[in-house]
Amino acid sequence: MKRISLIPYGDISLLSLASITPRTKFRLFSRIKEITKDNIIFFDDQNEHSLAHSNDSYKDIKKDDVVAVFGTKEESSVKIEKIIKMNLDWSLLVEVQAMEQI
Repeated sequence: MKRISLIPYGDISLLSLASITPRTKFRLFSRIKEITKDNIIFFDDQNEHSLAHSNDSYKDIKKDDVVAVFGTKEESSVKIEKIIKMNLDWSLLVEVQAMEQI
C-alpha cells in the first residue's frame, strides 16, 4: 500500500525536525534567532535548530522575523528549499496552532 499525501509539505515543529525520516518534505513555522554566513538559527518558544544555507538569498530576512521554512530531510542533513517571511505576530501564530490541535 502506498500512502499519498494531499499536502506535499507536512507541518512539523522544531522538536520533531531531528526525528523525521529521510526524504520527507516539511514545513516549519519559526522565528529567526540569528543568521550567519553559513547557518540560519531558527527558534520557537522551547527549541532552536541551526540549518546550513549556501548562499545569500535570505538577505531580506532579519533577526526575530516569523518565517515559513520549506525543506527536505536528507540522510544526514536538512536541505532548505525556500524561506518565506510571514507578516504576522508570533503569539497569534502560536495561538492559532494551539486551536488547530483541539
